[in-house]
Amino acid sequence: MQIALLGGSFDPSHNAHLEACRYLLEAEDFDRVWLMPTYKHAFGKDLASFDHRTAMCALLSNPFRGRVLVSEVERNLAGSGVNRTIDTIKYLKAHHPLEDFTFVIGSDNLDQISDWKDSTHLKREVPFLVLRRPGFKDHPGWTFSRITLPDISSTEIRERISKGEPITGLVPDLVEEYIQEHSLYVDS
Repeated sequence: MQIALLGGSFDPSHNAHLEACRYLLEAEDFDRVWLMPTYKHAFGKDLASFDHRTAMCALLSNPFRGRVLVSEVERNLAGSGVNRTIDTIKYLKAHHPLEDFTFVIGSDNLDQISDWKDSTHLKREVPFLVLRRPGFKDHPGWTFSRITLPDISSTEIRERISKGEPITGLVPDLVEEYIQEHSLYVDS
């Protein structure tokens, strides 16, 4: 089975993530997309709780009827610390030997990927697909999506919430309801 591993903070998950899932399933012909929220950010970035971010990913996955799944592998591997992508990939390959994984990142991550643990080995360990994001250039040596995702960022959404501005249209309705219900990002 062809599995797209879409990792990220998902803080919060938003409509560009939704479009990424649709693109991966329909245009890139993956059988499944596994959303993998990071447990703790490797570079110390403050995040909403893992449980909140996982719940929002589950809400985002609803329209895909089981073709988009939420994986808690990052929490399981991190213990109380930080897990690294290379360790996740090695674990998944060892525990799911019949699956054919591709790691999916946004083009905004390419400028930082050399800072990732064992980044050179990681690129040999698993094929990458880079989803184009507005404002970020292609880098040679990477496989890019044929489309550019909508210009939506979690940072922008958190800022809008903290200022009391609407986020309708930026996140799925169920995610917006969840954010409101749990008063997330109001003090960001």
